[in-house]
Amino acid sequence: MKHYVFGGGTAIVTGAASGIGEALAHGLAVRGSHLVLLDRDADRLAGVAAAIRARYPPVEIDTVVADLADQHATARAGRQLAGTHPQTTLLINNAGVVMGGRFDQLTLEEFGWVVDINFRAVVTLTHYLLPVLRSHPGSHLTNLSSIFGIVAPPGQTAYCASKFGVIGLTQSLALEYAPDGVRVNAICPGVVFTQLWDDQIKDYARKRKLQVGEVRPYLEHRIPLGRLCTPEDVGRTAVFLASDDAAYITGEAVNLSGGSVMH
Repeated sequence: MKHYVFGGGTAIVTGAASGIGEALAHGLAVRGSHLVLLDRDADRLAGVAAAIRARYPPVEIDTVVADLADQHATARAGRQLAGTHPQTTLLINNAGVVMGGRFDQLTLEEFGWVVDINFRAVVTLTHYLLPVLRSHPGSHLTNLSSIFGIVAPPGQTAYCASKFGVIGLTQSLALEYAPDGVRVNAICPGVVFTQLWDDQIKDYARKRKLQVGEVRPYLEHRIPLGRLCTPEDVGRTAVFLASDDAAYITGEAVNLSGGSVMH
């Protein structure tokens, strides 16, 4: 089978304006991919695109601004991407949000917001772009889950529901579309200090009677490899999974926890 992901195809990354998505974009730019970067933050997205163009001048980059919490906007973005980028060989569903809290502390609207971005948007974009991927055997679909999609802690009901769902979707899609030459895998990072974590760290520290500055060493002490996952760790894993070196890997939930979670 011929493989196309890094042979002139287009790579789409959602949630690309910061954190893991930004690292994914840089990692793919090194491989010379034509990039399509999607995010709801137009200014930050433009900044990421400008930085990549400056560092990797040959790389072509298009940007799409869409709020994946809006189901109609997500569907429009999916239709647009499928129509304007028929050479897409890699879709990375990375965009995500976190909202902590016990189930009885979350409103249905808050729970739905997390599920809409972390899971429903993955379903919608995949729905529109999978026919494009199927037209290029050797294409790859990458979905970002989490170690909390493997082992659920208390206080993250909405997040866990969405991330467990991503893994189930990944496995079913991998089985259904293997005959078409499309591989589907999920990546499950542990704690990554991005803007998402910044929004949670004070609450995390309060619940454990820690100072905010003590949270990082507290977490690192509990990780066998002794450090947190980085956006670059996720980026390197995504590039590997999309490459010919991973041509026999599909349906996996790749665990990036430094040994803190094993399955």
